[in-house]
Amino acid sequence: MAHSRPRRTKRSADRELAVEAPHPASSIDRRDFLRAAAGAALLGASALPLPGRALGAVPIVATARGRVRGAVVNGCEVFRGIPYGASTDGTARFRAPSPAPEWSGIRDAVSNGDRCPQGPEARAEGPMSEDCLALNVWTPSSSSATKRPVMVWLHPGGYHGGAGYQYTGNGNLAKRGDIVQVEVNHRLNVFGYLHLADIDAGFADAGNAGMLDIIAALEWVRDNIDAFGGDPSNVTIFGESGGGGKVSTLMAMPAARGLFHKAIAQSGFALRAADRESAARASVTLLDELGVGRDIGALQQISTERLLTAFRKVRQPGAYRPVVDGTHLPHDPWHPTAPPESADVPLMLGVTRDETTILLGMLGGDIDAMWKMGEVELNERLAAYLSTTQEETTAIVATYRARWPAARPADLFFRITSDRMMRLPSILQAERKAAQSGAPAYLYLFSWESPAFGPGMGAHHGAELNFVFDTVTEQAERIGIGEDRRQLADAMLGAWSRFAHTGDPNHSGLPEWEPYSTAHRDTLVFDMPSRAERDPLGAEREAMAPILERALAG
Repeated sequence: MAHSRPRRTKRSADRELAVEAPHPASSIDRRDFLRAAAGAALLGASALPLPGRALGAVPIVATARGRVRGAVVNGCEVFRGIPYGASTDGTARFRAPSPAPEWSGIRDAVSNGDRCPQGPEARAEGPMSEDCLALNVWTPSSSSATKRPVMVWLHPGGYHGGAGYQYTGNGNLAKRGDIVQVEVNHRLNVFGYLHLADIDAGFADAGNAGMLDIIAALEWVRDNIDAFGGDPSNVTIFGESGGGGKVSTLMAMPAARGLFHKAIAQSGFALRAADRESAARASVTLLDELGVGRDIGALQQISTERLLTAFRKVRQPGAYRPVVDGTHLPHDPWHPTAPPESADVPLMLGVTRDETTILLGMLGGDIDAMWKMGEVELNERLAAYLSTTQEETTAIVATYRARWPAARPADLFFRITSDRMMRLPSILQAERKAAQSGAPAYLYLFSWESPAFGPGMGAHHGAELNFVFDTVTEQAERIGIGEDRRQLADAMLGAWSRFAHTGDPNHSGLPEWEPYSTAHRDTLVFDMPSRAERDPLGAEREAMAPILERALAG
């Protein structure tokens, strides 16, 4: 049973966070959520529109490769499209990244860099090319003598789509949280995760090229962020969905050690990576589809469009993602234990309560049919999804119905699949982090439901992003308007930025949030009001845990 604990009334000075006063509530009318959701969910939301003109002096910063000229937006300096690596096309395709070429003069950094080539199913916006190793920097001041913590954002979209500038808004996290925010584009899908080491030893880096790009970006941060007002000795990596998986994977990569000092994984985890055998089979299938035999040189000359067409045709579940290659990724990231490479790195992680109300449809499921299912179909669909017997399925459904007796079959289906897909892996990752007896883990559950959403959508996948980045004014059509949104944004932006400052997310706007342990299972439930609980939804966790354990053992 979950136990709510009283909010602590006093805080020591070093735990206080000064959060800038919020913007006035928006007066934008609400629109139908389902019409807007497709453009704002995991694989789809593009960057929020930015003001058309910069205000104030034009900032110019010298990087190791050359000088860049940015703009001033929303009280922050922003530099867009800064290259941290050279183009990855031609003979550089499927190889580890190389440094960006130097340039003379002053380079304008006012447009987002190209995103990695990806299919229309990603629904992201902006130019695409294989010259995609670029990043954006938001900073309150590049000339400040005081160096700020750095937060490096790893975008959602699985390992197949998206761009670094998605979801991040107009710099409110940097401005209100007093941090330097970095947004990274990197290689994806077949360009970033085609395992070729077992086909041609000269391409041993190909299967983890996308992760090596992120490491190169973190090296750029180490070498350059001081010039933007950032502290290279205080770097937090954070990401949602696929970005959370990238965070979890980086924590197990030896080359990333020391490049970041704190980590936040939101609704995306990486207990296990791809194994070499299955990754090699997926690569062979693609090569056969393209008809190039085992000639990787010929593969490098194929057009991006043809590669993407073949990728979409032969794409397999679980393929084209980080692979345990024995070198860059020496073992599964979080199985059977937490990675020793990051034992000293504090971790904050969590999920939204109703992840799959959007996510299953985006992954190809018939979402309309799911909403209409009856009791018999509920058991049939769950047995197939969970790989459980009818007896096991019946017992699981009974546990959840005891918690929500008035729930429709679809409601129970989404709650159960959300736990299996996201909540249980987050708990297991927190358990394994705590078992290291090193740096702490802080676990959260996001449960706030927007009245602007359609019936039953709940706290869906990605719903927390508006509050972490404080885009509640710009996104009023998706979350409604009201003081409670402002309060929740203050609580979440405050927790994320305070964690980046100190490794502890506690601040005066939250109840006391204790590190996770199996003895108490402390969890911060973000809602209105937010609350600290011990083992929320504990009966459901106990019912589902054996299902995840069995899947991992297989």
